[in-house]
Amino acid sequence: MLNWDATRVATIINAGAPEGQALEFKAELPDPSDRGKAEFLKDVSALANASGGAILFGIAEKRGAADSLSGLRLHDADAEIRRLSQVLETGVEPRIAGVSLATVSLGDSDVLIVDVPESLDAPHRYLFNGHSKFVQRMGTHTSELSYEQLRAAFTRTSARIEKLRNQWKEQVTLENLWRPMIAGPVGVVRLASLMSADERQVIDPKVAYEHWSELIFPDWGGGSPAFNYEGVVAYQSRSGDQQSALVQVNRHGSIAAYRTARLLIDDRPLIPSVVVGDFIIQAAKKLIEFSVAIGLRGSALLNVGLVRLSGFEFATRDRYGFGSHLGAGPGEIYMPEFWIDDLENPGVIDHLMRPGFDLVWQSFGWAECPEFNADGLWSPK
Repeated sequence: MLNWDATRVATIINAGAPEGQALEFKAELPDPSDRGKAEFLKDVSALANASGGAILFGIAEKRGAADSLSGLRLHDADAEIRRLSQVLETGVEPRIAGVSLATVSLGDSDVLIVDVPESLDAPHRYLFNGHSKFVQRMGTHTSELSYEQLRAAFTRTSARIEKLRNQWKEQVTLENLWRPMIAGPVGVVRLASLMSADERQVIDPKVAYEHWSELIFPDWGGGSPAFNYEGVVAYQSRSGDQQSALVQVNRHGSIAAYRTARLLIDDRPLIPSVVVGDFIIQAAKKLIEFSVAIGLRGSALLNVGLVRLSGFEFATRDRYGFGSHLGAGPGEIYMPEFWIDDLENPGVIDHLMRPGFDLVWQSFGWAECPEFNADGLWSPK
């Protein structure tokens, strides 16, 4: 995706840039009729199902190339962006993550740019009047996907997701960490960009290093960064050779946070439930915010696991484990996989993750996790 400004648009017009696989010009905005909406949805989903690209509204074309400004005037640009965004929100399945709408002005004319990323959630279908179609841009034309093309597209997406799942299985074993974790239960939260599955989106360790301080958790009391083979690690400074907490930023496009959570009270080894819950919620939000700060975009998988639980009781009700102690559960617990449609607009993470918290508490005998308030937000008592 490009950074669109008046200079770039003017250069395209002055050069008479041709339409092609990733560029299309339209003199007018889509009208609000069903036909106008369907045409807009078809054009956007076709780009997403191919290699991405941009549609520039407000540029007249001649013989397939940019000719001149069409004289489009946007009296309320924000309203037009909201209108078209709503059309996309309700008219494409699955939702296309990362579509950007922006306007630029050139003299007395305006241009509205719809920048569409290549989607790794493809294929997308657009909906109109109770019907739906899968389409793809081929050069300057849009054509319906054949059965074989559809099957290949679904297979590619499934393969990407499966690759990320296999990476998660390796990351949650704790076997190849930069430093070993302190003995006892460990919580692991991993965020992986879907685009990283085939290396379309990777992390530059030098960029991650510039933002490492954003990975420090409130209870660390300080932290330090280090480059390593995988990328960059941020760790709790006082931990020594064994770590109680660290975050590994992997150059292949995933970020994983680790935290040991254990207490010993009256010779009883305990898992402080609220401390674990705080870590999971904070880690999920922190990893999403960090990923956007370093340039990751699009969809992502969020995984949560609790490992090395054998021999430990689950301490509830009290932040430091002095409440009721439930018997030991399974040796490992994995929350259901969470799907983030758009890293830049992830929604309310507490709502997304609550079923996973219920599963953890149910594993130790509770009907549900009691630490969410009436609004569905994590709010331990």
